[in-house]
Amino acid sequence: MAMQGNRRDGLHKVKHTEGVCIKLRSEQGKSVIGIHASMGHSATLHCEEDECYGSSIPLSKAVDEFGDVLLAYEMNGSPLTRDHGFPIRVVVPGYIGARSVKFLKSIRIQNKESSAYYQQHDYKILPENVANNKQAEEYWSITPAIGEYNVQSFVCDPPEGLVDAPVLANAQPVKVQGYALSGGGRSIQRVDVSGDDGNSWVHAELQCQPADERTSSYTWSWTLWTASVHVKPGIRLVSRAVDSAGNIQQEFPVWNLRGVLNGAWRTVKPASAIEEPQ
Repeated sequence: MAMQGNRRDGLHKVKHTEGVCIKLRSEQGKSVIGIHASMGHSATLHCEEDECYGSSIPLSKAVDEFGDVLLAYEMNGSPLTRDHGFPIRVVVPGYIGARSVKFLKSIRIQNKESSAYYQQHDYKILPENVANNKQAEEYWSITPAIGEYNVQSFVCDPPEGLVDAPVLANAQPVKVQGYALSGGGRSIQRVDVSGDDGNSWVHAELQCQPADERTSSYTWSWTLWTASVHVKPGIRLVSRAVDSAGNIQQEFPVWNLRGVLNGAWRTVKPASAIEEPQ
């Protein structure tokens, strides 16, 4: 699972965004299919926490036997904690975190999208020209709510500005590690890493979930990756991912007011070095 606001800080650097700048876990629960008795002619599954928060997903996703939508009551073998949605939360793999409602109070099958505030007035990619909440008002009703996550990669190590001094001084290769993911069950096909601001690339080694551990062709887990590249002080170290549908991260971010789904290259700058102890 991944939050739609991950990497919001990258968009915030372009221009102010509305929204906070932001654990891996295993969850157990009951498949929504086993609870759903009759599809009828409805189009969406509406899940509600209380009068303040609700969300919806297409019914086709909820009842897909390979979609793995859960009503989770355990996490890592223990009951859900309050912070993670006790007593029950919805888990919608491949979708943004906002669709995985915590503190579940009710579920409704209906023929229209949820009218809840956070379904209709948040978690949408507004046009770039929308610069404030007042301007956003005319766009909320005509802008689709985000469902599936976009393709992403992230450099976790080395952290920005932290590379051993001898490595930088002697132009030695640096071990770079991170993760990549995409939405809708799409797998990561390739991660490219560059130590010279995208002028040249190396292919990372991918660590994916083994095929025999999957219940279908869908991929929900993150893909870990490792690469070895040469870096220079102040020159961008970047990563980009490609998923099984051919979606590829673009170099520059597309700004939006809510700061969601930043899909640009992930960049760090090894601008300073870890000095050896005296």
